Amino acid sequence: MKISISNAKMMFSKAVQAAQCRLEIARAVMVCTISVVRLKRLHPVRHAVKRENVCYSLRASLLDLQLATEKLKSI
Repeated sequence: MKISISNAKMMFSKAVQAAQCRLEIARAVMVCTISVVRLKRLHPVRHAVKRENVCYSLRASLLDLQLATEKLKSI
């Protein structure tokens, strides 16, 4: 009985971790999509500072996406 309870706890914790990873992936994809749309709308010369900030956000969200997918693969 104790073994089945511990197995159930382990399976539940893995399911929770997988759900968290999927949520992080969805968030990163959404941020990437919004960043790409914002980059397309900004003028390359007049909005150089804003473009730099959006590019930084895009790189960070791509890194988050990569880390979350690697974490999901390891679960």
